[in-house]
Amino acid sequence: MWIDISRSLHEGMEVFPGDSEFQYSKELNMNKGSAVNTGTIKMNTHTGTHLDAPYHYDNNGRKINELDINEVCGKAEVIDLTGAEAVTEECIREKIPVRTDIILFRLKEKGTSFSTYPPFTAEAVKTLAERGVRVIGVDTPSVDPASSEELPAHHMCRNENMLILEGLNLEGIKEDMYELAAMPLNLFEADGSPVRAALRRWR
Repeated sequence: MWIDISRSLHEGMEVFPGDSEFQYSKELNMNKGSAVNTGTIKMNTHTGTHLDAPYHYDNNGRKINELDINEVCGKAEVIDLTGAEAVTEECIREKIPVRTDIILFRLKEKGTSFSTYPPFTAEAVKTLAERGVRVIGVDTPSVDPASSEELPAHHMCRNENMLILEGLNLEGIKEDMYELAAMPLNLFEADGSPVRAALRRWR
């Protein structure tokens, strides 16, 4: 059975500081005489659970429509690092016997916070890459601090050709091996995309 690990998109939800608020409005409304209900969505491409395209932090990086959806589907390992102030090289070397190339990090006990969360160091990202990791997923808004303009973790991911899933909902998900499906929308030349991410036990 699949477990939904994406966050609900709804008006009033918290978004990254400076991003547009999520909006959903009806265009056609059956209660007003229309034959069907239809709606319009306005949102930043990095709202809720989303995939960063390398173009998000590198003008020469691949855009969402240039990514292979197989890169964010397959065997994934969930690692619990709740309580860590940061994800460092020491955390990686001591805690993580990497068994797959997709790792999802549970970093918060509950919910997500845009003001304080454990970021990744560039050294931690490089160590993951050296162990064969090609996708990092987090249940926090970003792998870098919200105030960072240098984005060291993002740029190390670029250097190591790694993809980043952010804003996952890993509450109640235990450390184990899973199958992940986290396909982005096929948005032409976009810097990111919301995803409907899901896990099921690896068989």
